[in-house]
Amino acid sequence: KFGAFKSVRPRQSARVEEQKLICEAQQSAAMWTLNAIRDAILLLCALLSLTSLNMSTEDAGFKAAVHEARQGSNEGGVPIGACLVSAEGKILGQG
Repeated sequence: KFGAFKSVRPRQSARVEEQKLICEAQQSAAMWTLNAIRDAILLLCALLSLTSLNMSTEDAGFKAAVHEARQGSNEGGVPIGACLVSAEGKILGQG
């Protein structure tokens, strides 16, 4: 209709799609924050329960779990570590 002149504005659908992607990214960031808060609360509860279980931060299982958490963090992941310990104190698994 206007010859060689073309509109430089993006199509409506492209702008809508861009807004959807921005919204999804914001929701993802919010969920990550909520998950981090939940994980911190769970970790705090676990640490507070150590005294009732007669465990210590010097326990081999605790140290192994902390090591796993640090390793995960160093690899760019979430700093969560776990260790399964038998009643006799033997490490059965960790990750």
